[in-house]
Amino acid sequence: MQSPPLSPGGSKPSGILLGTHWSSGDTNFGGVKPGDRTWWIAEVNGEVQVSQIPNILFPRKDGFWVAGTKEVQEGESFERYVWAAPLGEHAKSTQPNLPNSACHDETNARDILFVGSNFLAIREFGSAQCANYGEGTVYYVTTPENPNWLYKSENFGLQISDVLGPDGMDQFNKAVAAMGEAESDDIKCGRLYARPENWAILRDKGHWVVRGNGSYGGHVCDGYFGTEFDVHMRPPKDVVGYDELPIGWNRVQEAFSDAKDAFESPNGDFLLVLREGELIVCRVANGKIGAVVSRQPLHESEYAVMAQWALGNSVVRWDRQVARLLALRSK
Repeated sequence: MQSPPLSPGGSKPSGILLGTHWSSGDTNFGGVKPGDRTWWIAEVNGEVQVSQIPNILFPRKDGFWVAGTKEVQEGESFERYVWAAPLGEHAKSTQPNLPNSACHDETNARDILFVGSNFLAIREFGSAQCANYGEGTVYYVTTPENPNWLYKSENFGLQISDVLGPDGMDQFNKAVAAMGEAESDDIKCGRLYARPENWAILRDKGHWVVRGNGSYGGHVCDGYFGTEFDVHMRPPKDVVGYDELPIGWNRVQEAFSDAKDAFESPNGDFLLVLREGELIVCRVANGKIGAVVSRQPLHESEYAVMAQWALGNSVVRWDRQVARLLALRSK
């Protein structure tokens, strides 16, 4: 195979499959439709090129897979679910089978927080109008083969130790204990309750972080999306992949004060910045942010859920794969 051309800095070129997700952030069905897409941003023939394809395209040991979200309605109930399948195959993990309910209406809304080669992290909001109205939000981590868990079930998601080992469980327990007791409007909320399945991987200031989600007992104490807490450990490379930002978050904010997220290529040649409604691609040289080479519009609530980097010959292979998918879309 012919070697790929060097990037302007003289190093092997790099490319990224950047997955993004958006939704209304709540149960506003019929309003902002949820969506997912993959940005292929790569050094090709000495230039940074940007393409996009629908859904989340991610590499696994058995080849590329795709994932996404979909909304359906059953009577007065709504369901937003996550699907995943090998590229070119129909998803076996389709709409989850919900138990029969005596509720007037029921909603389960799932949003993707992270997509890796072996794991997905998802936020699930559930509500039901039964004898009383109830709702709650949980995080969970699962596999692409089984993305939809019901938070009411006993067998729910993967425990943090299943993915991050004993240290993950230890740091999770320390984080829960550190939250202490809470009060709201003179109401004693007690101590935070969180199961070891109530955790996720998500983005924060240019890095993947581990975050838990629990409850002090209801809306008054927890708010709409429950109570979040940081688990103080970096997720390992074999779970999230390359996750370095040598330029530093402070420099990103100096250049883009409203930056929400950033990714720097492994060869240090270009930088991606996500801000409100825009994806920006910049050159990087000598540790400094250089010229903007591309600006792409984003949905208002769009955020990154995946970053899969390619280097050297892998850039050529992935570029050909994306080109084939774009060609199929045009037919």
